[in-house]
Amino acid sequence: MPDQEWQSEPPSMGGEGSEARSQARELKQDASEAYEESKHRAEEFAQEQKQRVCENLNSASSAIHQAAQKLREDHHDQMARYGDIAADEISRIAQRLESRDSKGLLSELEDFGKRRPGAFLAVAMLGGVALGRVLRNAGAGESQQSQSIAA
Repeated sequence: MPDQEWQSEPPSMGGEGSEARSQARELKQDASEAYEESKHRAEEFAQEQKQRVCENLNSASSAIHQAAQKLREDHHDQMARYGDIAADEISRIAQRLESRDSKGLLSELEDFGKRRPGAFLAVAMLGGVALGRVLRNAGAGESQQSQSIAA
């Protein structure tokens, strides 16, 4: 009889294996849904940021045009022309940015980074420094406002 025990097949694990496959499918589905949701949120965020950048560029363009007009009034025509040229270029950049979708912009940014990594890093570093200064100045302005309100 002991020989028969060794020759028999192990007990079937059909139920447990099926359950594991089912759980794996559910995990895969959950992961896929989470990925799609995060992708959607990232696209929305990129669209919001693109819109904010375009608004800031248009504001900068308007401010430079106003400064150029003031220069013109003060008889600094050559400087006023340079200001108008800069403002027009900023406005064109904003228009190009508005006309592109965020996926295309991210793709172009990635391609630029691959083609010219040194320039990409330099621009990223300068952008980070500029953003840091803006945030620091905004924080300083808020603390000054809160101090003047408290006084």
